[in-house]
Amino acid sequence: SEPMWEIQRSSPLLGQHNTEILVRERTEPSRSTQVSDPSRPLVPFDKIRVIDFTQAVAGPYCTKLLASYGAEVIKLESMSHQQRGRTNARLDEQITLRQRVTFSDINGGKLGAALNLRTEKGRELAKRLIATANVVVENFSPRVMRSWGLDYPELRKIKPDIIMASLPGFGLTGPSAEYLSVASTVMAVTGMMQLWTYPEEQVPFDIPTFQPDYAGGTHAAVAILAALHQWARTGNGQHIEVAQVETAACLLGPTFLEYSVNHRVPQPKGNQNAYAAPYGCYPCKGEDQWCVLAVQTEKEWERFCYVLGDPGWAEDAKFSTVAARLENRTALDAHVAAWTRTQTPFQVMRALQRVGVAAGAVQNSEDLFRDPQLRERGFLRDLHDPAAPGAVLPGPVLRFGGLPGKITRGPEFAEHNAYVYGKILGLPQQEVAALIEEGVIA
Repeated sequence: SEPMWEIQRSSPLLGQHNTEILVRERTEPSRSTQVSDPSRPLVPFDKIRVIDFTQAVAGPYCTKLLASYGAEVIKLESMSHQQRGRTNARLDEQITLRQRVTFSDINGGKLGAALNLRTEKGRELAKRLIATANVVVENFSPRVMRSWGLDYPELRKIKPDIIMASLPGFGLTGPSAEYLSVASTVMAVTGMMQLWTYPEEQVPFDIPTFQPDYAGGTHAAVAILAALHQWARTGNGQHIEVAQVETAACLLGPTFLEYSVNHRVPQPKGNQNAYAAPYGCYPCKGEDQWCVLAVQTEKEWERFCYVLGDPGWAEDAKFSTVAARLENRTALDAHVAAWTRTQTPFQVMRALQRVGVAAGAVQNSEDLFRDPQLRERGFLRDLHDPAAPGAVLPGPVLRFGGLPGKITRGPEFAEHNAYVYGKILGLPQQEVAALIEEGVIA
């Protein structure tokens, strides 16, 4: 909500600002922008409290990122409106285990408190809790927080410097603002689904991924970081809006340029690349085994052919240049696949990487579990969940000052009620018990 951003200039030409940069007077950074405190531990979000109203994936992933780096994230749920992924006794044992682990993947490190926001007393407790916080995150359609009296104008009355991040599907304004969304609808509306398929497919198919959710959650976390930086300098809070549709669409910048500049509607390319061949995902020895590889320059083509033993077909004129290989891509791919089928994915990867050609084995979950690079770096972490012994999850991807961030299991439903209502809000045990009986803390 403040300040507004703007595009200040177009992309620079090579060397365009050399003179301006070389003659500009060197100045030290303003001391007012330096907010670090040597006495505080090296935890980016230490002492930051976040109230988490989020559901599904985008919002929970955003707050999980904050929790991973030290923020105290309090997730509010009710029995009638629990976070997606919670388990229940009716589920198959294997499904229950899988649900529990995936729940922790986007809710690890958080505190869990029960609160029925459909009750007036529940909404009042939420306001009292927000008054103690720095950040509020929600990803409902605009009418939900408004109907609870918890939209940004109301929160500012409670705490003038509050930072609120809203992650609605289609934004807070406009003709589609009240529509609901999930990852697949976002992919469809933005055109991502149409592009994320193969050229021969007549109808785009649903993709089994929540890619837009993770992109939206990451954008929101970075925006909250910027807002906290400004708050530390000025004491001002603000309202952050991260529309999920716009977040996904902004990843398709070249698509918009292709139409607006060249008046062409981009078509799905599958695994093809407009500038490199061979380039793609090729079958390998074994059942459902694959590798990807990319040959982008003439030097890499020579090295690629060397690894293959300089086969006779590589001397054909139709493969003599990048342009020729692109034009005869189908025939080239057939030759490459004939070779990769004689190798395992890791044999292809290592042979080509050894000579400087980009290649990678397509890994399944077992491969990732055993991946030596991820293991050596400590990226895979034990969840330490007695209900899911031996389960590991990916660790935080950012490292600050060498600190790897933390990973813990997600909270049980209402697990931290005593801390939230007793210690933070100071409610006597008798009052908490009465509110539970009334269905307010439930």
